[in-house]
Amino acid sequence: MERIIKFRAWNSNDKEMLNSVGYHPTYACDLAAEDDHYKENKDGRYIVSSWTAWKVMQFTGLKDKNGIEIYEGDIIRARVKNKDEWHEGEIRFNRSSWVVFKYTDGKCFMRKTSAYREYEVIGNIHQHPELKNN
Repeated sequence: MERIIKFRAWNSNDKEMLNSVGYHPTYACDLAAEDDHYKENKDGRYIVSSWTAWKVMQFTGLKDKNGIEIYEGDIIRARVKNKDEWHEGEIRFNRSSWVVFKYTDGKCFMRKTSAYREYEVIGNIHQHPELKNN
């Protein structure tokens, strides 16, 4: 199975999400002097020219039950394998694994995404911050 590496980015100044962001540190630095925030390249992907206002999120390689791609920073509902139990939390990368992360009653809850059998994206930490610690 081939691993797809791709990114999206949230502009915290303009409150805008760009999907399919191309990321190359050298190219981004070369574009930093230009006025545009981003440019579309020949593949239809966006190249961000100034990274200071942008939060870059990597694709996990997973899709939810509706076919929506799951990215770092997404808030998901996930069904535990072999149980009728659901967890909600933020997708993070931790110790070489994608995990569902949440604080509950002052305690950190973290479980690898492989512990779940079904996912549903319900928002993300940038556009829906109210979901982060529900």
